[in-house]
Amino acid sequence: MDMVYTFISLIDEQSQLDRNDAKFFQHLLAHPFGSSGSGSAGSGNIKTDSGIQKLISHVQENPQVLLGKIKSNFVFDYFYEKVISDKVVHPTHSSQWHDGFIKIIGILDNIQDCSCIKQDKKYILRLQSTHRSLNKIFKTLLNAGFEMGDSEFLVYSIIARGELVKLKILAESYVIEDYPAVLDMALRYGRSEIITYFLSNMKLDIRLYGKIIDFENYTDNCRYMYYQEQISHNDAIQKYRSAITLSKQDYVCSLKLLLEHYDYDITIKTLEIWCDFFRGKVYEWDAVDSNELLTLLTNLVTTPIPITHDFHEFNSVILGSGWSDRNYLIEYCLELERKLAALEDRYAIVTERLHSLQERNETCVQYITDRDYMRGSRVRRDTQ
Repeated sequence: MDMVYTFISLIDEQSQLDRNDAKFFQHLLAHPFGSSGSGSAGSGNIKTDSGIQKLISHVQENPQVLLGKIKSNFVFDYFYEKVISDKVVHPTHSSQWHDGFIKIIGILDNIQDCSCIKQDKKYILRLQSTHRSLNKIFKTLLNAGFEMGDSEFLVYSIIARGELVKLKILAESYVIEDYPAVLDMALRYGRSEIITYFLSNMKLDIRLYGKIIDFENYTDNCRYMYYQEQISHNDAIQKYRSAITLSKQDYVCSLKLLLEHYDYDITIKTLEIWCDFFRGKVYEWDAVDSNELLTLLTNLVTTPIPITHDFHEFNSVILGSGWSDRNYLIEYCLELERKLAALEDRYAIVTERLHSLQERNETCVQYITDRDYMRGSRVRRDTQ
């Protein structure tokens, strides 16, 4: 009997699913183990427990089955999806799938031609769009030689999610401090624990990373832009993003940690960058107190802030509580600036006309001079 057929039969004992259905793989994932079995609520369903062990044992005895296809997916994908998806809700069963999948990864080493699985970077990258870190599986996949794609992109994703354990795992094999935006990303998402790790454990010299407070290291960073576009702003996975709280977000602490060693001036441009930064914080899981941070930065600005500078909705925070009382003065100054601009425009027009008249005058003088010269020449010829 075909190994994949046997594998599916272990899951769907009663043949309740239509194998010709285009969504057969998804239905198989959702198919409940032991729906007719018995067991106490505290210990987990007995038939479910034994069913998981039967699947693992079947694969251990027939490792080649992992390369078999269930529709367009590998049998290996079945175990992977059971671990990273929310199909398994019972904590005991979730732990069994987790431990079982780690065994499955090890079984791949006994299979020739398993590169079609190991070279697919989705297995590592998709761990970055779940609500769990799955650190042990992450490390197991890396040690097994699974492709991760762009390591710098992966590091930025891990930092943004606040996954310090994963970061330490990568630091064992990659020189992650060479990636220019590691501190910018940690500040961007308020990951103070990760900043502390970089500064205290890895002894990073922030003077080598430029204007971190201005986020200049990823302004044009294609990896960060891809992360921002594909993960941070993908509404389809926001339900997973809200639970990424393993590393507490503390923007104030993050900023203060970096300011302790920061050698660049805090300028009006810095304030404008942070105002845009706050406008981009649209998700509940990434909430930030703009008032405290802007107050902290405003007190460090090295040059006076012009009274007419407009920070829009952040004016009252940056320019003080008396902002509303100064509106009339600001409007008056703006009106004077508009009048000055109009006068400058008129001056430019008058100046242009003056230059035009001067050119015409010079042309006329030259014409008269040339005409008189020609007349004088004719008179001299006639008298000779």
